[in-house]
Amino acid sequence: MNGLPYYMNHQVWNPDFNDPRGIGGDQFAMALSSWRLYYPYTGNERVKANMYFIADYYLTHSLSPEGAKWPDLPFPYNTYIYSGLYDGDMKSGRDILQPDKAGSFGLELVHLYKISENKLYLNAAVKIANTLSAHIKEGNINYSPLPFKVNPYNGATELLRYHDFTGTWIDTAGYTSNWAPTMQLFLDLIAMQKGNTAAYQSGFNHLLNWMKSFAMKENKWGPFFEDVDWWSETQINAMTFARFIMEHREYFPEWKNDVQKIIAWVHKNFANDSWKKYGVTVTNEQTVYPTPPTAILQDKLQTNYCM
Repeated sequence: MNGLPYYMNHQVWNPDFNDPRGIGGDQFAMALSSWRLYYPYTGNERVKANMYFIADYYLTHSLSPEGAKWPDLPFPYNTYIYSGLYDGDMKSGRDILQPDKAGSFGLELVHLYKISENKLYLNAAVKIANTLSAHIKEGNINYSPLPFKVNPYNGATELLRYHDFTGTWIDTAGYTSNWAPTMQLFLDLIAMQKGNTAAYQSGFNHLLNWMKSFAMKENKWGPFFEDVDWWSETQINAMTFARFIMEHREYFPEWKNDVQKIIAWVHKNFANDSWKKYGVTVTNEQTVYPTPPTAILQDKLQTNYCM
């Protein structure tokens, strides 16, 4: 009804009903990644044309304003499905975005620049990298160097937390380990000598050290997906970083052991034996742990990630 293709409004298509949800937080970055890998096999120019359409529309209808504390980052969700605007987060609502998804989109913009030589894509990628590198903190076992979700206007993270009856409160917006795409974004811009390369190198070093010290060491990979609003371990964070390790073995002297440890953790925690009779063990998407019963106390907090 707004003139956009269905996939620009929704994350799921079903022939029998109109899905009520908007897009997925990583939807456009993954679409661009898939088309980028598919194009060399086909040479189909329509593939490139669709990449340009997705990037152009998203860039002009999703970014946090230049005057925000976290400027020039794309919002991952259309809170008003047919508004044609991306302005928030599926669970946390309007004015909340996911920095890790911005890094993924920025990386795809670099690839798209190399394909098209359109500097608009490069400039947008540089702005994303500038914002992300400017807000990186040290991080620890409970908080990643960049948060999972943040309000770009005031710099606060919207934290939904719950008590698991053991005396522990678990925050769901201060931690994720999906930083391999952001780290690759920094490396690519450094190699191209574009943007604030000193800040990118510093940001890369911080993320690398944190990933080694916490996510890898503790196998604490944390949330990725936008459709749950409590703590979730995800295999995509772990396996994406395993691929990053194999592509950048110079940073990982024990890379074989590192990768095998990650794969073993994924198989242990996400194996689904429902199809074992066919000789197949499926890898599930995520665990929602612990599944919060209705009696669990929940409240909203705010912490500040402003520099």
